[in-house]
Amino acid sequence: MINLFFSSSDAGTSKLYAKEFGIDNEQFISLSFGLNTGNIKEPFSVSSRRVTYDLYYDEWSSIVSDDIRELKKLIKKDNEVCIWFSTSDTDRYLGMLASVEWLSQKGVSIYLCDHGAFFDEYHSDEEAVDFQPFERHMITGEEKTKYMSELQHLKEENAALRSIIDGKVVSLPADYIDDKIFKAAGTEDIGVPR
Repeated sequence: MINLFFSSSDAGTSKLYAKEFGIDNEQFISLSFGLNTGNIKEPFSVSSRRVTYDLYYDEWSSIVSDDIRELKKLIKKDNEVCIWFSTSDTDRYLGMLASVEWLSQKGVSIYLCDHGAFFDEYHSDEEAVDFQPFERHMITGEEKTKYMSELQHLKEENAALRSIIDGKVVSLPADYIDDKIFKAAGTEDIGVPR
């Protein structure tokens, strides 16, 4: 089985504890889509998201296309993919939506694993976490329909920003957090690192 993550940190941690998670001897890949910003109409199209990737990765913008190519190679050898996502993290959730759509077109068996609660706890207190196998389940027809409908709605809106608010992905305008940024920054000059 191929384990698909949307955070290299989550993928690395899962590799480190693969035996405890019950996923040792499996493949791992991470796609850093950044779907919480920019054009979402074609999530797996690097060219349609070029502006976003150039901003995120600067001269490393080929990272996403390299990762997509790697995923394509992997699914030629293994047609089972487990999508690791989080209902509390916008980018991880949107990555799952986009991957359900894309993998469905490839005839791949799709499994889901919501690992958000674990990684939230792990990142806040690594010592307190109980390492054990995760529950992964094959996507149901009802889930697939729901997720693809949700993604289609977001594609139609194609807003500049997206965020999970009250448990639901919401499309937002580009200036959504400007006031918070200016309030936090204040009126004094500040150094870029701050």
